Amino acid sequence: MIKKYMALSTLGKTFLWLTIPIVAIFIYLFMDQLNYALSMDPNSFNCKYDSMMKQFCEDPYGSSISWTLILMFMSPAWPILLAWVVIGIVLLNRFVKRKRNSKTDRA
Repeated sequence: MIKKYMALSTLGKTFLWLTIPIVAIFIYLFMDQLNYALSMDPNSFNCKYDSMMKQFCEDPYGSSISWTLILMFMSPAWPILLAWVVIGIVLLNRFVKRKRNSKTDRA
């Protein structure tokens, strides 16, 4: 495991270290939203008549995921998410090019 980590490029290590807090924040926000959705009274005004809050009562798990994603991209840390996505795309592009080049070298 440590050998694989040491073999990563600087960009790969950066991606890994950005992934850890992003996943932790996602899990925290999801659990917070899910706790709120599951604690709502199904007979309350919000669950019966409020169109925006009604989705929490009907599908607490799905709406918690969607609200978690919305909150993550609306947070002040959205540039970190953007950098994480860009680094991931660059690393994926490098991986695909490396695989393509290794296939042409064998032929």
